[in-house]
Amino acid sequence: MSAVILYVDSDVGSRRTHKLLLESAGYQVLTAETVAEAYRIFSSAPTPDLVIAEYHVVEDANGIKLAAQLKSVRPELPVLLLSATEEPAGLEHVEAFVHKLEGPTVFLDKVQQLLKLRM
Repeated sequence: MSAVILYVDSDVGSRRTHKLLLESAGYQVLTAETVAEAYRIFSSAPTPDLVIAEYHVVEDANGIKLAAQLKSVRPELPVLLLSATEEPAGLEHVEAFVHKLEGPTVFLDKVQQLLKLRM
């Protein structure tokens, strides 16, 4: 059974691209456009093994706040934060950060590393 990944990003193009990339690597991918949608998915089956969140999620929250809230329920859940801008401060609730310009190889390597810690 493949790992389940929840990918949260308000940008439809980024969601689509990363979903295809992750599925081509053999993962089951659930996507959310908003923090509220991410909570709904997180609370239902299948439970994600990893959450990947864009730092700049549209709404009143960002990827770091989302990570903190999800970890209040599941502290062991690994979270990977993405951003197209500089690395933000306050990463204590995320296990890793990847800049979107680093490319698919770096991204997939980081996903694999985080899932190995979880499994």
